[in-house]
Amino acid sequence: MKIEPLLEPVSAEAPCGEDLKKSRDAGFMDIYLASNGRLPKQYVMRGGVGNEVGDTLLDRSEINFRTEAKSLDDLLLRSRDLRYLVLRAQWAALTANLPELADTIAACAALLETFGPAVQPEKPDERKRALNGLSNLHTMVLPLQFHGLTGTTDVTLRKIRVAREESTPFSFEEDIKLQPLLDALRSEANAKAVTQTHEQLVRLRDGLTRLAAACKSEGGGNFTPDLSGVADTVRQMLAAISEVRSDLHAAAPEPQADAGPRDESRADAPGDAPAAAPARVADLPGPKVVSQAHARRLLEACEAYYRRNEPSSAALLLVTQARLLIGRPLIEAIETLMPEKAGSARISLGPGGFLLGMDRLRGLTSAADEAQDAAPEPDPGPEISVTSSTEAAAALRSVEEWFRAVERSSPVPMLLARARGYLNRDFQSILDELLPDPEG
Repeated sequence: MKIEPLLEPVSAEAPCGEDLKKSRDAGFMDIYLASNGRLPKQYVMRGGVGNEVGDTLLDRSEINFRTEAKSLDDLLLRSRDLRYLVLRAQWAALTANLPELADTIAACAALLETFGPAVQPEKPDERKRALNGLSNLHTMVLPLQFHGLTGTTDVTLRKIRVAREESTPFSFEEDIKLQPLLDALRSEANAKAVTQTHEQLVRLRDGLTRLAAACKSEGGGNFTPDLSGVADTVRQMLAAISEVRSDLHAAAPEPQADAGPRDESRADAPGDAPAAAPARVADLPGPKVVSQAHARRLLEACEAYYRRNEPSSAALLLVTQARLLIGRPLIEAIETLMPEKAGSARISLGPGGFLLGMDRLRGLTSAADEAQDAAPEPDPGPEISVTSSTEAAAALRSVEEWFRAVERSSPVPMLLARARGYLNRDFQSILDELLPDPEG
């Protein structure tokens, strides 16, 4: 995508042209609405219980990105409209076209930086609504999760998450092992392709950071779009690569973009940073967890935020369950999370048939609980404040990472990773997962 032509004014009177939606222009009605209507409703079609077909992935070969982009680019020549760029970005993501996706996000940022209040749509709430589409689960987040990291789809973020039990597998995601995925990422044969993918992801990350800063500026409208879904996915893709390619991690530090004057009245203003602090859209730096008690208090604060502001959030259920399992023994976790199979749990002691059955394991658990009663109280940690969805997501990630480092056998990281996966889901997608259609 050539960004420079978009930075030339359409006219002296209206540098970004008119709002074609308001004027009921035929181009908007026939091109934009038609293109938007062709977006898939689901990236993965669920097969349902007992359905022989199983879950099926969107066939992106049926999408012609050039055709969709050309019609939207023609509209952009007449009206510099964020809605057209967001739709263009969605088509790029759906067709695994990272260079075009990065270009399109950069164009969004450049328009706001160049023309500010003249960019269409002019109202901040309409801009926010348009840009929120960049975190759509089925047209942005899942396509990126399924994007190949090695030049093919042999290795994807989605496969890595399934292998780590951070995502519930679809029916076509069976027997995925983590080590072969990591080996392929570090393979010399894939080095060039992985490097190229990493470069485009860095461009995309930096473009999202620029876009977030431009939106918060006075000229951009001083608003905060929800870019967390796409930004968090890009962050995870980069982390998956840098985990085995430390050379790429060192070559691509986090951008330090000027976010402009900080609005102290906004609940989601980042941290205690000065006015020129960077606007990181992936997530706020999470609080440093100092103890198990501190982790519990952080989850309690997240629960309070979700109960107050997002009571319908599926993440709330998992956050509550994670908190209730902090400090609890393995057997209780198994009985809670696998109630139908818990009774058959056992620890085998070798080929002679010696084992510890569930009844004995319960007895050992009770004895351990009694011995723990005299333990000193752990450090409760500093004061906690969770006042926005961004702060809540950052706190969840901090607790998750602390348990992965300190108590790897805990089910808390698995529950919190799953909870974070629900944060940007709409009701229908959650319903499709919780209550799959038995008839497909």
